[in-house]
Amino acid sequence: MTTLTKIEKDYVEKVLLELKKYKINKEQLDSINEQLLDHISSSHENGENSIEQLGDSETLVKDYLEIYGIDKEYPERQKLKPFPFFLGAISFPVVYLFSQLILSLFLTQSFSQQRSFEYNIIYRISEQPWWNTLLVSISLFTALAFSVVITVILRRRSTR
Repeated sequence: MTTLTKIEKDYVEKVLLELKKYKINKEQLDSINEQLLDHISSSHENGENSIEQLGDSETLVKDYLEIYGIDKEYPERQKLKPFPFFLGAISFPVVYLFSQLILSLFLTQSFSQQRSFEYNIIYRISEQPWWNTLLVSISLFTALAFSVVITVILRRRSTR
């Protein structure tokens, strides 16, 4: 295999980067890369200029997209679907309240009938301020992490 010149390397990289923007899968990109390298190698053997034969990179990418029937609309700015964000936003308060309930049941005496402690499941589940702050923080971080994970997973599934 012959070595590529700087211009040829830049050309191949430019074509592959442009095709990545159109969400071409890795196997197809590897195949295109191999075809370009084979063409450049055979052009070197025949003493021809491979870049002139291939034309500019934009035309090559457009021709490839047209031949394989890939949508030519530039996918750079896809609209974000509101469903994953909506479900993530709804899950936050649900997970927070569930976490507060579990923490107050098992780590505090809020539900014991022996004491007359006025608690609020949203922000006050313990008599001790430092313990209450710690438990509320745990609930907040748990709810935030759970909401972010749900949003990311649903967003990835909706883009497939």
